[in-house]
This record gives sequence, C-alpha cells and structure tokens, in this order.
Amino acid sequence: EQRGIAITTISVKNLGPRDVMSLVADVLRMKDDENAVSTLAASVYKKTEGNAFFVLMFLRYLYDEGLIQFNFFKMSWSWDDSAISSTMVMQNVATVLVNKLKRFKAGFQNVLMVASCLGASFSTPIITMVVETLSTSKGNISEWDKTESLVASSVEEFSKDGIWEDEGGDVCRFSHDQIQSAAFELIPSDKIDSFRGKVGNALMKRLDPD
Repeated sequence: EQRGIAITTISVKNLGPRDVMSLVADVLRMKDDENAVSTLAASVYKKTEGNAFFVLMFLRYLYDEGLIQFNFFKMSWSWDDSAISSTMVMQNVATVLVNKLKRFKAGFQNVLMVASCLGASFSTPIITMVVETLSTSKGNISEWDKTESLVASSVEEFSKDGIWEDEGGDVCRFSHDQIQSAAFELIPSDKIDSFRGKVGNALMKRLDPD
C-alpha cells in the first residue's frame, strides 16, 4: 500500500453445514444424491467446524482407516455412520494429522521434523544439508538417511499427499499451519530443545564454514 499498489483482502469463512454436505457429496461423487451423505457430512462438520482443509483431511483419514470404502460390486462408496460417529468423538484435528504423518517411513518423518523447525516455507537444499549434518552426528533421535534422494522423494510424496506445496525454485511450504504443528509434534517432547539446537548448529555451519 505504501508503494501505491492496490491490495485486495479476501476473508474466507468456514463452510456451513450445507456446504460441507455438498463438498462431501462431491468428493464421494454422490452429487446426485446429497441426502445420502447427510449423516456423514453432519459428523464431519461437527468435528471440523466447516474448515474446508480439515474436511478433506478427515475424509482422507476415514478412508485410510477403512471407515470409508469403495464397494466395487455397487460401484459406489460405502460407510457405517455409527462407526464413524463414535470414532470421530475420540479424535481431534491435531491427533489425526500427527497419526497421518506417523504413517510415513522414518526417513520421511525426519525430513518433516527438520522442515517444521525452519518455518512455514523452506528451501529443500537447506533441508538436505541439515539432514546430512544430523546423519553424521551422534546421539540422534532415530535413524537418519543423508542421501539427497530422500529429500527429493519426500517432496514428491508430501506434495502428492497434500502435506507440502511446491512453490518452485527448490522452495516448498507446508500446505497448512496445522500440518507444520503436527510435524513438529513428531519430535519427542524430551528432545525438542536438543533437536532444535542441532538444526540451528547445522545452519550456522552453513553460514560460517570456518
């Protein structure tokens, strides 16, 4: 604004119950019969409060847990509303995201932990450098793979899974701040300070090789 550039601010509100039902019906390709997903959509709305990102995350979680399955005999999606309702009572957004990230192999989780310490957006070469540094140090919290292919393959996997967004020029960002928080929670609570210290030391060495 100080430079005379017009800035338009768009306020994006959460979806309403009807919107969530339409979104769920669209994802499950049941737009012609939205009422069939009404109970499922109501459960999803209650848990997500209409946050579109969380709606999609919860649907993916339900699929990963086998609570939503594709019936090849009927060529349509099927689910048990009561099972989903009882399951979702026990889960919250943070738990679902952390559990989702824990499904990745250890090497990918290491990349996520490093990225979570670097901020919302980060350079993949820097992540590679930090991972390589940590892989050669002692007292690490888990096994480390220092190959560049690890970071490259993780970028591809995370982008495909909606965890990261590739901004081009070797820069990626977490697709949502809740995902960054979930990635940070992968670090054992009793090793958070030491882990962040190691990441910081690795960055300092890069800035000052001597």
